[in-house]
Amino acid sequence: MPFPYLLALCRGSSLDQEDNNITLFSLVEMVTVTELLPTILPLEVHAYYEFPESERGREYELRIVMVSEERGSEQVSDSLMVVSHHPRHRVRIQGVPVAWPGRISVFSEIRPRGSELTSWERSAHRWPLEVSWTGAAPAG
Repeated sequence: MPFPYLLALCRGSSLDQEDNNITLFSLVEMVTVTELLPTILPLEVHAYYEFPESERGREYELRIVMVSEERGSEQVSDSLMVVSHHPRHRVRIQGVPVAWPGRISVFSEIRPRGSELTSWERSAHRWPLEVSWTGAAPAG
């Protein structure tokens, strides 16, 4: 199974075309939201995986899971297909869905594609995100 080695949230990123390295801008651990929840934050999730030789060329599904530490609730993104022919694979997902304020742990999960009966494998790494909400209460 592919092995996750980095998970991060940031405001933006840039790929250097000469050396194929990525620069992450403004790593985010705290954010203040003024619009009604749920909302999509203009952030990027970066999930980096190592692929053993036996796993390269195989199709996987990857998704992001937001876990509210106070509520115990989970919010799951749509899955996307990942295929790597190289030892390392980087995934950038733009837009972070947030349903509640408070402390949130962000995880990535992966499983072989087409194996709906197989459990998702959650990364041991998480990214902490503190969401403060300062918006007005909804009318009504």
